Amino acid sequence: MEGAALELFAEHGVQGTSVRDIAERAGVTEGALYRHFESKDALAQTLFEACAAEFTGILDEAAQTVEDGTARARLTAVVRAFFRYAQAHTAEYQYIMARHYGDLPKMDPLARKPKDAFVDIVRDGTGSGEFREVDPELGAAMVIGMCVRSEFFKDMGLIEAPLGEIAEEVARAAVAALAREQRTAAELSQQWRGGAREERSNGGTQDCPD
Repeated sequence: MEGAALELFAEHGVQGTSVRDIAERAGVTEGALYRHFESKDALAQTLFEACAAEFTGILDEAAQTVEDGTARARLTAVVRAFFRYAQAHTAEYQYIMARHYGDLPKMDPLARKPKDAFVDIVRDGTGSGEFREVDPELGAAMVIGMCVRSEFFKDMGLIEAPLGEIAEEVARAAVAALAREQRTAAELSQQWRGGAREERSNGGTQDCPD
């Protein structure tokens, strides 16, 4: 029953799915659904919390099982796990994305949520000196935003690269964004110019701007 509801909610949204639709997809009567859940909304919330708990568990496991226990390595592992989950659990991921604005606030405040895996790593990284000083919630939001939008662009066909390559790019960008040593645009430009001069002096291309 829950599996049928998840498929329909992911396809049509909670408002676009009726109890009859769920019963027909699950092969049960409408009364059977009401014996387990007091309403469609109660079922929707239960499913959301179950999906969020599963997602959180996968992210936590990725952070805990990495051999290199540094914050950088753990963050990279969690970013990779994020994309793997989105690819392997499409309906669950889409449902979480579609419902998190309304359903997250209804969860037990003490329950771990997917974002907590990121928050913990950012907090540990700032504490150890690996990452610059930043509010852990803000740092987590920055990284999660990169993950969510990159996956969305991939899903929309705007990014052609395989998901594995996207995950690696996002992981590198996330670590760079939080790194203690932040290089300014001027410093990056100076580094590029220095590399261009060296290339010309070694007989490389002659048309790089100076």
